[in-house]
Amino acid sequence: MENELPNEDNVQQLKFPVGALLFLIYAVAKIIQDVSYGFTGKPFPFAIESVCVITAVIMFMKKRDITLLISTSVLSLLMLFINFKTMNFPVVLWWALSYFPFVAIVFTCTTPQGAPYKKFAEKLWFIPGTVLILRFIITRAALYLILDSGSTLLFWDSLFSLLFCVAILLTADWIVFPYTKESEPFKGEYYCNTMLHIILFLFTFGIYLFIWVFRTTQFCNRAPDKEQNPVIVLIFYLFVPLYWIYWFYKQGQRLDAIAVKELGDYNRSATKYLIIALIIPIVSTALMQERINKIEKHFF
Repeated sequence: MENELPNEDNVQQLKFPVGALLFLIYAVAKIIQDVSYGFTGKPFPFAIESVCVITAVIMFMKKRDITLLISTSVLSLLMLFINFKTMNFPVVLWWALSYFPFVAIVFTCTTPQGAPYKKFAEKLWFIPGTVLILRFIITRAALYLILDSGSTLLFWDSLFSLLFCVAILLTADWIVFPYTKESEPFKGEYYCNTMLHIILFLFTFGIYLFIWVFRTTQFCNRAPDKEQNPVIVLIFYLFVPLYWIYWFYKQGQRLDAIAVKELGDYNRSATKYLIIALIIPIVSTALMQERINKIEKHFF
């Protein structure tokens, strides 16, 4: 259950956290870059990338609570520490002017203690991301003047850095203004446009699959059978060989049961999901998500 503040409107639908998607893309791309160019000897290799993934997962799970505050705080401290080890004081100060306000904004929107100051976050939410983007423009312009402007490494590093800056900006926007407009109909917590679902799979290089498995297991706990712990199920999915085959069939059966209970739909699709998953898994997930969408739209 979400730990929402009392003044939040839980009737409206949470916006899709685009910043979380950018964090995922940034993390995967940076890991590939670091391995390709042999940067794994840097301080805390893959630490920032790992925290970016954790933060993205928390946002996809719609946990606007202390867990989001902890992950963003760790991310900010890591960025400050690593840059303090490699840069001079004025540059670190610039980073501090970005990350301390960012953590403060998250604090005001995720804790009861910070709630009285949320009006300041609503006015200043754009500052952390904007400061980071300004710093990016200035420093990258200088680098392109000093170094070889045709450097492939410099180009990709610049692209990833910009991606991170935009992710911070959009994450702050999502944290402060999380809900869609009142005119937009609420389609349920587990609703996800099918095309968006496929794009998430492709652009996160499959990482979204694990988020989707967790959320789908949560959704399928509406079935009349025994409730499953989504964390334990995800661990089995990740580490037990061939468990994914059982998962597709079992969750397909549970979806069938939910469809009967809430839609009066007696179509049996579990075997279909399993067969398609053995051939093209992404298509099977899209079909399952489409059925979830039908249930969510009908239920709400």
